[in-house]
Amino acid sequence: MRVALDLTVPGRAVTGVGVYARELEAALRRQPVALSVWRGELAPPVRGWPRLVNAARLTRWLLHEVPRRVRNEGIDVYHSASSLGPLRTGCPWVMTVHDATLLTMRSQYGWADRLYHRVFGVLAARRADALIVPSEAARQAIARAYRIPESRMHVVLHGVSDHFRPRSPEACAPVLRHHGLVSPYVLFVGARPPRKNLGRLIEAFGRVREPAGGGGLQLAVAGPEEPGDEAAREQARRLGLDGAVRWLGYVRHEELPALYRGALCLAYPSLAEGFGLPILEAMACGTPVLTSARSAMAEVAGGAAMLVDPEDPAAIADGLRRFLDDPRLRSELAARGVARAAGFCWRTAAAATVALYRGVARQSRVALSPGPVT
Repeated sequence: MRVALDLTVPGRAVTGVGVYARELEAALRRQPVALSVWRGELAPPVRGWPRLVNAARLTRWLLHEVPRRVRNEGIDVYHSASSLGPLRTGCPWVMTVHDATLLTMRSQYGWADRLYHRVFGVLAARRADALIVPSEAARQAIARAYRIPESRMHVVLHGVSDHFRPRSPEACAPVLRHHGLVSPYVLFVGARPPRKNLGRLIEAFGRVREPAGGGGLQLAVAGPEEPGDEAAREQARRLGLDGAVRWLGYVRHEELPALYRGALCLAYPSLAEGFGLPILEAMACGTPVLTSARSAMAEVAGGAAMLVDPEDPAAIADGLRRFLDDPRLRSELAARGVARAAGFCWRTAAAATVALYRGVARQSRVALSPGPVT
């Protein structure tokens, strides 16, 4: 079976969907399929006129290049690994829809992006033979927002790389020094659209830093620069946290395990997620996790994290204080987290994905076969 894995959109991302794309590609190469990986030519994701050029390039890729390549290369199954896809392919096809947040949550993107997503996201998903979603929570949210039956969606859980594992303090020390971090620090990892809820986390952190709380505590924010960062920096300055909130920028993959392991906890109080990979990565490193008692985050945590109301800064602050004051709680949740993360594997995700490829290919052959002669 010849499979085309289209990484044109997710292949440019460094977090979230980008991690999914790279890990799935590596795992699929070890599966019994003939894999072709496609990456259409797009410029780096920036604002302004280059985005319009990219939109035109992506439209041409999805409408013309994908069907042409399917035909010319004899592809049996096409897989768009992002929440954008073509409107026709010429073969059975699968889409990975990571979440429904562009339709359901406040976004930094404007009406043009939302319109584009409704065509090449929602309409494409409705036309695909099957959808891969990363969690049961994502399946329910996407079914409501996209108006697609849940029966057409297949939950394939993400994995966690073996790269993420507990490290010794000696192994972590050089990375922490490089980033100017001193324990204890709370860690936030990932991109920062509004739904990631960084503003409430900074407010909660400020409450913990008050005289009765953790005076030496730092908040380390790791991830590529985002349009809303200046507002978050201004909030930190306004709360007197300018030196306590450390903006690390993009952190190399090689450094992440040490950054996780050295943290008091990972704080991930997002308002909505399709999965939440940093939760698993932190757990695999032996770091306790504070995350939201909603959406996919509670599902992924599976009883191995502290769950809080992400819309209540007081609840987030209380969780941080408990981690700061209770070493036994930290140790217990760290141990539970390591055990929980061990159940998530990219090899298993790839095997389930290949099984879905075979299923849609088989259904297509049955649909095209002539019926009985009467």
